[in-house]
Formats: sequence, C-alpha cells, structure tokens
Amino acid sequence: GRPTASAWSTHHIWAGNTYHNVTVKAGGESYGIDATQGYLTGQYGITEKWSADISLGYGTVGWRYFANGAPSGTVQSTSGLMDTSLGVRYQISKEGQGQAPWVPTLTFRAGGVLPGTYSKDFPFPPGDRSVAIEPELLLRKHFGWPGLGFYADGLFRWNKTSHNDHYILSVGFFQQIKNWELQAGYRRLGTVSGENIVLNPDKSVYYPREVRENSHAIEAGFNYTTSKSHIQMGFYSRTVVDGWLHTGDIGVMEDGFLRITDRKKEIFKTSGGKYVAPQVIENKLKESRFIEQVMVIGENEKFPAALIVPTFAFLKDYCGLKGIPFTSPVEVIKDQRIIDRIMEEVEKTNAGFGAWEQVKKFALLPAEWSIDGGEMTPTLKLRRKPIMAKYAAQVKEIYG
Repeated sequence: GRPTASAWSTHHIWAGNTYHNVTVKAGGESYGIDATQGYLTGQYGITEKWSADISLGYGTVGWRYFANGAPSGTVQSTSGLMDTSLGVRYQISKEGQGQAPWVPTLTFRAGGVLPGTYSKDFPFPPGDRSVAIEPELLLRKHFGWPGLGFYADGLFRWNKTSHNDHYILSVGFFQQIKNWELQAGYRRLGTVSGENIVLNPDKSVYYPREVRENSHAIEAGFNYTTSKSHIQMGFYSRTVVDGWLHTGDIGVMEDGFLRITDRKKEIFKTSGGKYVAPQVIENKLKESRFIEQVMVIGENEKFPAALIVPTFAFLKDYCGLKGIPFTSPVEVIKDQRIIDRIMEEVEKTNAGFGAWEQVKKFALLPAEWSIDGGEMTPTLKLRRKPIMAKYAAQVKEIYG
C-alpha cells in the first residue's frame, strides 16, 4: 500500500483568449483554485508480469473568486471521496533483464474508475465523478548516474457518465536515493469532448457537468519505501501553470486554432447586460418529474423564461391522485392547478441560481419535441431557432 498526500492550485485561467487572474488576497495570503488530496494506493503482484492495483482517496477543492451562490470573496468548497481507480497491469518489458540496454520498463494498464462523493455540480471539482474506462501506458528508464531516470505516462479516459473524455500525458525525471525517490515533471490534461464554460462579468461561472478543460501543470513529489514491509508513503504537489476554459462566447480550440461553434448561440444576454447559459438551467429543471423537455429563452429581454413540455405520463398519474381531470394534454396544461404545481418546481430550481438567471415566467406546451417535428437534431439537441419560430405566439404572450 502507498499512502499519498497531494496538493494542486492555480491562480489564473484563460477563458477563450482572455487572461483572468482568479486570485483573492485575504489575511495576508493569496488564494486561487486550491485543492488538497490524500490517496491510499495498493498494488498486488499476481504473477511475475501481472498485477492488480487500487487507488482510494479523499479530497477538498475550494476557491473565493467566483460569485456562484455567494458574493465573490466568499470561501466555497466541496469535499468527499475521490474517484476510485482499479486496474490490472501487464509488464511488457523490464530493463536489465537480458534485453538490449536501451529497453525500458514498459507496463500496460487497463483501468476503471468509480465516481466519488464530492459535489458534481461544484465548479472546478477534484475529479469528474464519472464512471470511466482508462487504458494507460507507463514507462520508466534509468540513465546517467545511479538512481537517475525518466518516466512517461499516457492514458485516455472514456468518461461514461459525464461524457467529457480526457487524455493525460506526464513526463519527468526521478532520482532514487536509498529508500527515497524524488520526482519532478510536466503534466498535460486535454479534453477531446464536452461543453464550454462561461465566465460572466459578475464573476459567476457556468461550469457544465461535461466540462471542456485543458491545462499544463508542473508536478513534483517524493516517496519513501520501508525496508521490511515495502510500504510506500509519499507527497505530491501539482501547480497549474497555464490553463484555459473554452467559453461559448469564443468557441473551441482545435489543433492550436480557434474555431467558432454554433454552441455560442445558446448563451444569451438579457436586456440588462447579464449573460445566461440556458443549458445548466434546463438540465436542473429536467430533474423534476413534472418536466420532460424545456428550453430557456430571454435574449435581449428583461428576464429569462421557459418553454416547458410536461412529463404527461407522470402528470396523468398525478392528476388521478389529486382528482384533477385529465382529458388531453391540450386541456390539462390550461388547468391553473397544474400551472401552479409546475411553478413550484421552477421556483425550487430558481433557488440555486442568481437573480438574473431565474426563470420568471413559462409556457406549457402540449406536445413533445422530436426529430421528425423539427425541434430536435439527430443527436437530440434542441434546435432553438425552429422552436422559437414554432412557438412565437407563446413567447409573445410571455413578454407581452
């Protein structure tokens, strides 16, 4: 087993092509996005070439800069069990075992990840909190004076829950001195799929569940292995020296070039100058059993509103319990008792957002959106312009 503590922090981010310093000074200290994590890792040799491993951990991430749910400068954090990693390793080659002198120790690892218990909705969480599959290659090779060597690791993580797939590359050097090993290197995190982050002028940040994030980091640490029990203990630290968040206002980076995407059109600005990212509000609203589909609107208007398609199967059961007539979807959405009940669900969702993001009014619609109806894309994303055109009368009634 190997107990390990680690820490990482960053004091600036790049949103699109704009530098943002997220440092807050308090009590003579500087705070950015700061994390502390502790791990217990174990590896068990099954045969000479095969082994199994597990990594368990607990972590905390906090920041003061962002104005999500509290004024900027307020300490906000999330803590919990880290994502648990389990894997099986196969040693492809081992240096110094009768092969050419340049052959390194090369190991292939097939791993899986189980989600942790920290808040998945907290911006900049300590992990993805997602079920994942991750193949990995690990390389180590000694060179130069005794104990000196370099390492290189590379993995690809298919996140099955959050759907923001990552690749992680690490390279660096190690120095062994008796039972001690010192390490220092570079780590690159890249995201090949996922959604954009939005940084609002008021310092609030929209951090999607399937976030698209990239970073460069310097990592360093040490470990100590006991002579008798071969228990390894260590501490590792990582500092993000350059990171950026792809925002809907700009687009996504591909092969070093900026590409404007249609997704930026989903982010709108109210007449009061506030930016609203509708997807995060829509996803929260759809957590209600009463709401099947929803589109948040409000570009150049005084407040956000919503077009809502109720979950009619559930609504029919609800009406039966409450003695409310359910003759058809067209008729039931006119019932003031149903309108009031869905307003309760909307108000519950509003409690988690800033005043400028809260849905003030909504219209209930009688039919589900579909690909054939022209409201959904083949990948089941909302076609916002056709929906706005189709329900122009309802939108006009909302905004007068």
